[in-house]
This record gives sequence, structure tokens and C-alpha cells, in this order.
Amino acid sequence: MTIFENIYLRSNVRMMSFLGQWPYQSLFLRVIIRILIMLAIWSIFIPKLIKLCKVINDINGIIECIPMIGLHTVSVTKYFNWMINSHKMKVLLRHMQQDWDNLKSDEDKKIMNKICERGKFISIGYSSENN
Repeated sequence: MTIFENIYLRSNVRMMSFLGQWPYQSLFLRVIIRILIMLAIWSIFIPKLIKLCKVINDINGIIECIPMIGLHTVSVTKYFNWMINSHKMKVLLRHMQQDWDNLKSDEDKKIMNKICERGKFISIGYSSENN
């Protein structure tokens, strides 16, 4: 059994696959998903920029537009950073699998399962907070 079939990590695998960031997905599927996500982000970002240009002389309008433009800028930056560093994720996942395979005692496996369970709730909370 690979570590990624573990009940605690399946949600992470699914989420990364949904976002086109799972390194073991086919390249074609990853590229298609990434294009769709970037189109979704830009389809909201561009109208916000147009709205900002329209209300450039109204301070209240600017104040309404800036937070959403900032949010989308951060989203695009975060997603590009994730894509650029995807090779590092593959290395990290390979190390995780090797460490998981090297566990010998039942006590070590219990500790790792407890850590994975905690990590599952942290990643669910993190992904919920960013939506």
C-alpha cells in the first residue's frame, strides 16, 4: 500500500488532482485543469479591473474594488508559485513514501497515523478557510 492510499491522505490527493497539482497525474490532464482554473480566476479578475478603471475618480468605488483585486492577485500568484515549484512537491512525496515504507514497529505506525489524522484536519481547515 502506498502512503497516498491512506485514508488520511486521500482528501489531499483528491484536492491536488482537482487543482491540477498532483504530480502523478498525466501531463495532459494537469495542463487542461490548470488552464481551466486560470480561466476561472481571470474571468473574475478582468471585470474587477474594468470596474476599477470606471470608478477611478470615486474613492468609495476604489475602496470597494481594491480588496477583491488584491485577493485575485494573491490567488494568481499562489497558483503560479505552486505550478513553478511542482517538481519539489514530487520530491517531497517520494520522500514521504520512502519514510512510510521504512516504518517497522507498530508504535511508529501508530504515531504516523496520528500525525496523518491531525494533518488531514489541518488541510481540510486550510482549504475551507481559503474558499
